[in-house]
Amino acid sequence: MWGRMNKTVLTVAAMTLILSGCATVSETRAPYQDHRKVVMAYFMGGEVPADMPVNLLTHVCYAFANVHEDGTVHLESDSDAANLDKLTALKRRSPQLKILLSIGGWGWSKYFSNAALTAQSRRQFCETALAIVRQHRLDGLDLDWEYPGNRGAGNIFRAEDKTNFTLLLKDLRAHLDAERSGQRLQLTVATGAFKLYLMRTEPVKIAQYADYVNIMTYDFCGFGTRFTGHHTNLWQSAADKNGGNSAVNAVENHIAAGIPRQKIVLGCAFFGKGWEGGVVAGGTGLFAPVDNKTSKALSVSYAKLVDGYIGKNGYVRHWDAQAQAPYLWNAGRQTFITYDDEESIAAKCVYVRQRGLAGAMFWEYHGDKDNRLLHAMCRTLSAAGNN
Repeated sequence: MWGRMNKTVLTVAAMTLILSGCATVSETRAPYQDHRKVVMAYFMGGEVPADMPVNLLTHVCYAFANVHEDGTVHLESDSDAANLDKLTALKRRSPQLKILLSIGGWGWSKYFSNAALTAQSRRQFCETALAIVRQHRLDGLDLDWEYPGNRGAGNIFRAEDKTNFTLLLKDLRAHLDAERSGQRLQLTVATGAFKLYLMRTEPVKIAQYADYVNIMTYDFCGFGTRFTGHHTNLWQSAADKNGGNSAVNAVENHIAAGIPRQKIVLGCAFFGKGWEGGVVAGGTGLFAPVDNKTSKALSVSYAKLVDGYIGKNGYVRHWDAQAQAPYLWNAGRQTFITYDDEESIAAKCVYVRQRGLAGAMFWEYHGDKDNRLLHAMCRTLSAAGNN
């Protein structure tokens, strides 16, 4: 197991990268051509801006296509087809950009187990998914099954999901390889950041068929837990009371399970989660007990945090040096918010470089309207001494 790096050095390195503005990004040079790391954006509907900074990205995963009960894949929104065409049109500005269709997600994984169940259902899944790829000239697919062998959001699940997921990936890889000569279509998988996910899938075989494994290292905690905490921390904090999840633990568990580190893409959150009211605390509210009868769930984009929360309206920013994670505390409103910012994104990307991972991804593009987090990500990944 890889030893724990010195947190102080990591913090200084991350902040130096942010403040110095090293490897400044220009419209004429794609940063990934320098640092050779993945910078992957999940893009959930909404308008595709004409000035989208595609020079900063290697991949865009368009979320989501739905899986129907018969295992077929469908675009559900009237705007999906137009959005996919707009995204692929952006490749004129950045030809290396890959546009992938993401299938499933938290809300549309109900019938993934059905799709993977038989040779016929897997064929239907592959053929209908590839028809969308072909129609919109996409560069591949991203599977976001939440989760094989696990109920998720009330989904159908079976013990056979473990092997059937592998069979689905195998069939899909074969269909992708046969689809277009001269250009290899990509297949990526979004994975859960918890050990049970690895136990109920076949990680070594997943890595055999997937180009990248995108670990969803966020949503570690949130409304409904008995205590506040970090939802997307890099390291575990000794004082954590919510199970001790962290991005580092998730990555190391994936590596131990057989996922090659050069295929691992680390997740970042372009949104915050919180407990609005009901936090019973002195101090700064971190790991404080929550009265769930009076508290309300809070979910807010990073852009909105910048506009109306961080250092404003009674919200004070704090930094957990051990976890390498920021948080906001409003004592008057008894409200606690956990999120990623430029400092924590840079810390994560230092870890990506030092650990030799493939790169970083984030959920979700619209959460960072001024591209502050995206620039922090690219500056850090393109720094000197990159793996």
